[in-house]
Amino acid sequence: MMGIGVKEPYTRLLFLETTGTQYIDTGYRPNNKTRIYARMQTTESTPYGRLFGCVSGSNYNSSPAVVLDWENNYNGTLHVMWGNVSGWTNLQSITGDYGIHTYEINRGVVSYDGTQVHDFEDSDTWQTTVNMAIFDYFKSTGISGGDERMIGRVYEFKIWEDDVPVRDFVPVLVDGVAYLYDKVTKQLYGNAGTGVFRYAISESNLIRTEYIETDGAQAINTSIVPKDNGEYSIDCLLTTVENDTPEAMVTTYSYTYYVRLRFEFSYRWSWVRAGFLDQGSGEVSINTRTRHLYTIDKKGLYIDGNQSKGWSSSRSFETGYNEKISIIKNTFIGRIYGAQIKEGGVLVLDLIPGRIGTVGCMYDRVSGRVYPNDGTGDFRVGPDV
Repeated sequence: MMGIGVKEPYTRLLFLETTGTQYIDTGYRPNNKTRIYARMQTTESTPYGRLFGCVSGSNYNSSPAVVLDWENNYNGTLHVMWGNVSGWTNLQSITGDYGIHTYEINRGVVSYDGTQVHDFEDSDTWQTTVNMAIFDYFKSTGISGGDERMIGRVYEFKIWEDDVPVRDFVPVLVDGVAYLYDKVTKQLYGNAGTGVFRYAISESNLIRTEYIETDGAQAINTSIVPKDNGEYSIDCLLTTVENDTPEAMVTTYSYTYYVRLRFEFSYRWSWVRAGFLDQGSGEVSINTRTRHLYTIDKKGLYIDGNQSKGWSSSRSFETGYNEKISIIKNTFIGRIYGAQIKEGGVLVLDLIPGRIGTVGCMYDRVSGRVYPNDGTGDFRVGPDV
């Protein structure tokens, strides 16, 4: 989605974040007079991690092209393609990390964090035949997708042609939807992929609410993979009791590796089950229509600070286990007052409910990131606090 007109005001965001299925079509085709400046951050390894780019053919190394990425599962080095120069240029002196960095390509001169690292010495005249993408790259057959895409954030992105600005992107929020806004054309450029962008705002732009409420179709994906030293807490209640198994905090289930807090019902009775790694709690009878704080760790299940079930596991989450923790999933109908994740006693996620305009969301006080609904429909919001 690109080129949607917008009138100010809009809410400036700290960054726009992709989970691996979103990307931006810039609507621009680079040439030998192009200059690109990007301030970006990779947050999770992907096999190729294309930050931005385009190639003029159907093959990944077709030219003319402009592509910048971190390869080899991001443990490798910076790779760049430019113009008609054949193949990839591997800048072996620059290895990847998860920090915020600036990238610039100015008529074939490549700079990293303000320092020149390569010169293609390009004297050809050329222009790509396809648009440039952010978070991925276009080929003549369309967007590349899959493990080509990066997972990470863009803070600002600028394009000049012959020293004239043609794009000046900043992350913004309009009617609860995150975009890149181009200050040159005064147009919005939205997600051209699937899912929704995540984003971060100043807490002063968030209107705190007592809770957010789901009708069973909404969910939050934390993007956090569980660890052996993790502690997982959620403050919630159910408003509807049905013969179903709604889940308040969960990874994809297997018999040996999972985190799960699940509610079960049978006629007028209700109880909670919990699990960590290969350990399960069995049934704990409780009034699930009442607000409770549930915590799961390697030692057991705690309700309102008191241990309800204990367990001990000799297993560990395997290296390479990559199932993310979701909050409120599988027909959970109720209210969420907050959620936290600690690793080794350190708070890494501190979600509080709120709204931006009329759109309900969860806000992480650790990172400043906003977690919008990853399901369908919209969260209902409680009273402002």
